[in-house]
Amino acid sequence: MSDLKVQHRVTRPTTTTGPHQTGTVTLATPGVTTAAASTTATTTPVAALFQAGETPVGQHGRQQGTLRPHEALMTSKTTAKPKHESFAAAFASVMGKDALRDLQAAMGHKPIVLIAGDQCTGKGTAAEGLVQALGGANTGTGTVLRALAKENGVSIEQMSAMLSGKSVDVVDHINHPGQTKTVSLKDFPHLGTAEDVDVRLDYRAATAIASSSLTKADGQTIDISVFESRLAGHLGQFLEGLGRENVISVYLYAAPRVQAERYLEREVFAPQQKAGVDVTAARAQAKSVLAALGDTLPLGDCLQALVDAKVPGLDALAAKVKGIAGRDENDKSRLLSLYGVDYQDRSAFDVVVDTNGKTPDEVKAAILAAVQQKTQQG
Repeated sequence: MSDLKVQHRVTRPTTTTGPHQTGTVTLATPGVTTAAASTTATTTPVAALFQAGETPVGQHGRQQGTLRPHEALMTSKTTAKPKHESFAAAFASVMGKDALRDLQAAMGHKPIVLIAGDQCTGKGTAAEGLVQALGGANTGTGTVLRALAKENGVSIEQMSAMLSGKSVDVVDHINHPGQTKTVSLKDFPHLGTAEDVDVRLDYRAATAIASSSLTKADGQTIDISVFESRLAGHLGQFLEGLGRENVISVYLYAAPRVQAERYLEREVFAPQQKAGVDVTAARAQAKSVLAALGDTLPLGDCLQALVDAKVPGLDALAAKVKGIAGRDENDKSRLLSLYGVDYQDRSAFDVVVDTNGKTPDEVKAAILAAVQQKTQQG
């Protein structure tokens, strides 16, 4: 089992822990692996973090006071880092010269956990588990996109299609009520190019993270404790550079064969089983095929191996393999082009968790343990 790595952004030392147990965490000596540590590690119940009463929260206008459990969890002060100039330039270009000033004006102090990772690495499951422990809500860039789509009278699917260069049919509610018309992104000149829309979405995400709140498509404003975003690590650094405190970024990863197994379970086997189909044999065959592949074969090749093995129930998968395999790389290329940052760069994150072979409770415990460690050493 791979170790959890906790990275402190100011000096970037990396510490490692041994196997994680739900409810407790063993903290190793900074800069020394657990096996080589010459001092006795300290074991502290994670639950004790939720019993904190009065805790100081930074230096930007907030006085000491009683915090809710998820606010008391993360209270370490973070030394401001130079902001990512690429974000500053893009936000100012698309959102206007006052973009950074407005972002700083929205700055709050409530703790927030930012989660990133490739597909099928357990991000959604971890986020849901964290909000159960921390309170608040879990949201992400999908919610931001849905709100932007509704503001412009289209669905999230239609907006996504237009951003990829396609035209869509929408109901004309203004000129010819009840009739449909074909539109593309150029029919929404106020949004700009597809790249401009990406920047708008990322700016909204940054604002949501900064303020720990977000107004959804239905007009409801929610209190956020967990936010999922490809840019989690880099946006966290950017906002810390602007003075945002109590932000911890988490990167989750898994072996491609494990990603493939999780994809099948979520998209194929679970729905089939819910519909009354017996997937026992198919699931066992898929596990056997993937177990023989090792941990280095790319996701697309893992999925293709399942198709080639003629695992029952995967008829529709063959046509999707290329798109599934290319999703992470496409996002990586898009963000590199926009901002010059690699969302898979693990050095941008406070916490890196290998989710291979871990249960959801173990992943949650690992993240909470890292939050505790950062708090203690902040």
